[in-house]
Amino acid sequence: MRMRRFDGICRERGMPEPHIETLRTVISRSPVFYISRLRKKILKAFLYLKGERPVIGHATLKLSQRCVKYDSRFQEAQDSCRELDIFYLPTRYPNGIPGGVPYEYFNSIHAEKAAQAYENVYTIIKEFFKPITNQ
Repeated sequence: MRMRRFDGICRERGMPEPHIETLRTVISRSPVFYISRLRKKILKAFLYLKGERPVIGHATLKLSQRCVKYDSRFQEAQDSCRELDIFYLPTRYPNGIPGGVPYEYFNSIHAEKAAQAYENVYTIIKEFFKPITNQ
């Protein structure tokens, strides 16, 4: 299958932001990586919404720990952040797994676990953005 950029797939489907169902179906390096990346972005967006500057880093566990001071529910999401952070390097870099490539090691079970972990965080965050998005 021809590799396509993830952002291009989202645009083709008319989605302004990556959607979890797209992440579950993308054939690429690894849906686990994209889900991890998406969760990092929504955690950073939440911290920006709360007025933090600068918001840097890749570890969703560290970002969620910063979010706890604004809402204690982020404490519940830290276990899933910890689990997803373990996948970041091996799914991000083609040489992150000795003797193989990410698509050989990560499968739909990993993608589903990552998607569930993302949804746990998204459920907490989405209500903070309702006043902005009018949804």
